[in-house]
Amino acid sequence: MNEVIRERVGVHTQLCINTAIVYMHRFYVFHSFTQFHRHSMAAAALFLAAKVEEQPRKLEHVIKISHMCLHREQPTIDTKSEQYLELAQDLVFNENVLLQTLGFDVAIDHPHTNVVRCCELVNVYIHIIIKYAKETTNKAYFTSTLSSNMQKKQPTKFMYDVQSGGQN
Repeated sequence: MNEVIRERVGVHTQLCINTAIVYMHRFYVFHSFTQFHRHSMAAAALFLAAKVEEQPRKLEHVIKISHMCLHREQPTIDTKSEQYLELAQDLVFNENVLLQTLGFDVAIDHPHTNVVRCCELVNVYIHIIIKYAKETTNKAYFTSTLSSNMQKKQPTKFMYDVQSGGQN
């Protein structure tokens, strides 16, 4: 579902969607699902999150996409219809209620960015470890092959000279 919303709304990063999710979690700590419908609040949270994360979307665009996601069988809503005006008023009202509930504290410090960075670092270190493991394995194989080949051969003249005390 996140992919559908991301594509249709035009949100380019997961950060905006994550921010909207945090807003909804914080909102429903204080309010009931029966008082504020989750679909209406989701649209308001996404609208606000897009502004906060500096990816603003037009009100018209968010309403059209929200309506399209909820009513797939119906045609696109007309921006001059009474239903559209009602949805626009509801979204703006819900955004204001959301802001008041959050105490206008809209800055979110997401742990996701740190987790992604750590995963990238771990991935880099894993590649380095694999590289050194392969090199070590190759060197061990080469060394064992070389030593087994040396055991099969006759001692070289140099080794014979050394063993005989330098006499030919």
